[in-house]
Amino acid sequence: MKTSKSRTPDRDVLKGVFETGGGPNWEVKYSENWCKAEKSLGEWAGIEAGFANGEEHVLELIMRGNRMFTGPFPNLFPLVNLKSIDLDHCKLSGPIPKEIGNLIHLTYLNLSFNEFTGGIPEEIGNLQYLTFLNLNRNPLGGKIPTTIQYMSNLEYLWMANCQLTGPIPLEIGHLTELRDLILCENKLTGKIPHEIGVMSKLDRLILSMNDMSGRIPASLGQCKALTLLYLDRNNFTSQLPVEVAELPNLQELWLYRTNITIDGQPVSKRGQFLSDRLPGVEVVVEQPSTPSKVLVRKDNYTGGAESRMR
Repeated sequence: MKTSKSRTPDRDVLKGVFETGGGPNWEVKYSENWCKAEKSLGEWAGIEAGFANGEEHVLELIMRGNRMFTGPFPNLFPLVNLKSIDLDHCKLSGPIPKEIGNLIHLTYLNLSFNEFTGGIPEEIGNLQYLTFLNLNRNPLGGKIPTTIQYMSNLEYLWMANCQLTGPIPLEIGHLTELRDLILCENKLTGKIPHEIGVMSKLDRLILSMNDMSGRIPASLGQCKALTLLYLDRNNFTSQLPVEVAELPNLQELWLYRTNITIDGQPVSKRGQFLSDRLPGVEVVVEQPSTPSKVLVRKDNYTGGAESRMR
């Protein structure tokens, strides 16, 4: 008769995270009450916990800004009730393990500003309840996996400056709940997928500083909620579609250092024409004097760990 393998208690899992992640070197504000037997898990710094079947379970791990949290991706995978992980601005490195796909209850995952490498695991597509994914500023490399199509509840997808290559997969069109698609400062190639046009809730599309090319799809005109559209510093060609110019909620349109034209002329020579035609829209056709702060604007996200960290 086979016996089922007993599950490691959440308390022991966290003790392992503390030991392998340089816990003794953490600042007190991150390590307070950790590994103290008399303290409930909910009293450990950065931990939100709850009870089920008489046991205490970890629901959220919030270690944002813990620069002394070092080593590989922590072994959080036995924490099957986890809903939120925030490891922004830690000092973690190595690959994101494929076991990340086992944390199927996650709704919030922030791994930005670390040193993760080895690409985005295909298993991330198992996170069907995830609404927020931030991988910004990691030297991940590799392509965007097509399995992201299964993350049907995703609203915020931030993968800026991750050294990503290849095209944006056509399957991204399955993410119909998406509000933010931020893929700037990568090495992406190919065209903007026509399928993005089905994203009726898309608020910000940021593709700056890639190696993308081809025509701007007229289907972007179907993204009626778009307020920010950044296409600058790519190799896009052809006429700017009328449908894009008629987006009703557009506030910023960045086109500089592209090969996009207006009435056959380079967009850099038609800035005033666009500004006159699009009153109330900030049209940028030349290098701005100050960089955009788009990556730190979080005003539209009010759920999960993000709301508590303001």
